[in-house]
Amino acid sequence: LSGHKAENVTLIGATQTFVGTYPVQVDAVSISDGRDDMTSNYSITRVNGQIIINKATDKAITIKAKDAAKVYDGTPLTEPGFELTEGTLFEGDEIYVEATGSITEVSESTAGNNPLGKIVIRHGGADGTDVTEKYSITPEAGTLTITKRPVTINVENKEFSYNGEQHSVGYGVAKADQNSGLLKDHKEKVTLVNDKQVFVCDEAVTVSSVTIEADGVDKTGNYEIISNPGRIKIIAATGRIVTVTAPSLSKVYDGTPLTAEICERSDTLFPGDEVYVNATGSVTNVADNQAGN
Repeated sequence: LSGHKAENVTLIGATQTFVGTYPVQVDAVSISDGRDDMTSNYSITRVNGQIIINKATDKAITIKAKDAAKVYDGTPLTEPGFELTEGTLFEGDEIYVEATGSITEVSESTAGNNPLGKIVIRHGGADGTDVTEKYSITPEAGTLTITKRPVTINVENKEFSYNGEQHSVGYGVAKADQNSGLLKDHKEKVTLVNDKQVFVCDEAVTVSSVTIEADGVDKTGNYEIISNPGRIKIIAATGRIVTVTAPSLSKVYDGTPLTAEICERSDTLFPGDEVYVNATGSVTNVADNQAGN
């Protein structure tokens, strides 16, 4: 009637959040004339309704796994994090996902090697309702990069006096720190050029090749090899004098040449050294007799 109005209408199911079709029921109604409750004068017919929440068709988002990089250290590189790079979430929604990539070697550093795992979007926290279907999701992988670990090979500089024996120079590996040098239990095999000499010389000694292994596995590809050349110098021996004396010989004139080739040596030579020399003098006439001939 005029002046009467429905008040305090209570509905069941009238408030919803997620995609779906939900019934809405009239639970209670009261009618008042502004002063008194007139509900008992009315026969009230309750007609239930429904609420429909459709999937958002324009809620597109892009989720990208994070990138990460480090110098080779023999341990796995992972980065489980992610970023929402395009779009926004509805209020109260949260993304639950981890990137799953893992690499250990430099050779595994390829674009997109850190993919996202299963993406779940929940409303109301980790134990909330799964609302993933409300979104059009574009996942993007990240990239994990391991860079080569620098290791420095320093060839020695050495000087020797000649003694008839072979001399050689070696090398050293620069001390390791956090991001350089050989890792523990990694062993190097280095080949040098001109590192062994016997005779008087002054030669550059360089690194020809380097192999690095761990437990018999070649790890060279994970290292940046830096080599610094050295030198080997062998100088003439000092303080050792060798005297070679041609023989003296005489005879009565007989018209034939007089010669004597075999020489004598004083002092000793270094191991392995020998003197090869012959006296070259030759006289036939008495007039040829001169000292030192």
